[in-house]
Amino acid sequence: MSELGERLTAAHQRAQRALTGDALKKLSTAWAAVDPADESSWLRYVAQAEELCQAARTKSGQAAVSYFDRFRRAERRALGLVADGFTVSPPGLAPPGELERVLSDYGPGYVRRLVAKGLPVEEAKRLALSGQLGNVTGHILRPGRNVIADGIDRDRRCIGWRRVCSGAACSFCAMLASRGAVYKSEASARGSRGASLSTHGKGTAKGGEVHRACQCHMEPVYARTSRPTPQERRYGALWREAGGDPIQFRRLIEGRA
Repeated sequence: MSELGERLTAAHQRAQRALTGDALKKLSTAWAAVDPADESSWLRYVAQAEELCQAARTKSGQAAVSYFDRFRRAERRALGLVADGFTVSPPGLAPPGELERVLSDYGPGYVRRLVAKGLPVEEAKRLALSGQLGNVTGHILRPGRNVIADGIDRDRRCIGWRRVCSGAACSFCAMLASRGAVYKSEASARGSRGASLSTHGKGTAKGGEVHRACQCHMEPVYARTSRPTPQERRYGALWREAGGDPIQFRRLIEGRA
């Protein structure tokens, strides 16, 4: 990866975190006005959330289009390749009702069930909001992730991808990031003389795992000689220190070892 590519990835992560954080903050404010016993207040909240999240999803997709195009140009230039006209496009709008389904797992019904078990209403609402924000994070970031995944899959010059985590990655995400590049095919994972590289997996970029509230992104890989990121080296060292034991690795990530 080129130095410019590294800077572009870092800037893209910051942009995605900023737009997600802004939407979640506004969503939290709107949730405070919801009365779990008043269906109309829930419907007003869903309408507000639809507007907030659709705007954020649009920005996520647009930012990813810009990132992928600029990152691709930077990496191709570093490899001595000329422009070839390949582009990616932003995804369409979310299907009607999708956000309400995302929110409803932690909606008024969830709050009422917690209250029935003895929790105060405000505590039940706080727990519900935490669940909602986790689900909404993925909902907002999905268009941007899909843009990059689609670009990786369609770009014949792109040989794979690597996972780039947020600053506070969980052990699951850190473990996947420690594995380095994931190649699209066996051919991509081999050198010019057929020598197999350590790939830790292959397949389409759309198979990149994310969990609820995950802030990870994929970075395209254009050369087998692409150097590991500092994050990748750090997590790789911790994985080796843990002896490949996921439980010990989690302790190391969480600072408990």
